Amino acid sequence: MKKVTIYILLFCCMLSFMPCHAEGPAESVEQAREQLQRLNIINEDSFSQEEIVYRCEAIVPIMKMIGLPEDVAKKGGPAFISPPFVDITMDEWNNEDSPKNQYGITVDYYNYVIIGYLMWIVWGYRGNFSPYDAITAKEAATFMMRAIEDLLVLGSLDTEITYTNAKACGLIQPEDRFYEDGDLALTRDELCILLDRMLYQPCCICYRQTEIDPGPWYDEARTKRYIDILNGDFPESGDQSLW
Repeated sequence: MKKVTIYILLFCCMLSFMPCHAEGPAESVEQAREQLQRLNIINEDSFSQEEIVYRCEAIVPIMKMIGLPEDVAKKGGPAFISPPFVDITMDEWNNEDSPKNQYGITVDYYNYVIIGYLMWIVWGYRGNFSPYDAITAKEAATFMMRAIEDLLVLGSLDTEITYTNAKACGLIQPEDRFYEDGDLALTRDELCILLDRMLYQPCCICYRQTEIDPGPWYDEARTKRYIDILNGDFPESGDQSLW
């Protein structure tokens, strides 16, 4: 009997060391960060601060969430595209005197912003993206909901509407510190929780490459979750190119 008990205990210990893949949003910050790292959404260079996240840092994991590969991001968008709120060239961005170095930002965000603009995820505020402002809960939710919602629906670019919709779909929840005040700046851990919740939302927009027409794709069926897409399960029907 003692041997049986010992075997059971050993088996339980082995189970405790096996990797766990959540079937729903994480219950802790640690679980959220582990899953985001496993999916290559974030890494050690993603955030420069703990108490705030710069807007330019926040857009990178969101774009990765919708399936934008790093090699594509390094190439950038079409040369003829020049978003009105990007007031610095790529050469200036790569210089030692670049503003990103003054803020201690190590993540390469430039092309993620450009392609985010092409995919209607990123828009400027009064003509300026303000990349070095601390992102608020309302702003982060707006970026995410522009991917989750149908972008052609009237009001999808309005931050008040998108924040209300973010509450309705569970992206923003009553226990969140910023539930009543979406203008509060997010901490690094809070953004990770929101990103993890976004994984399990049905996607409206995703980045999909094909040999014929590489570019962002819109899933009209909205039957996939972002975690499914990141695991290689792309929509197979109802697709149309956004470019």
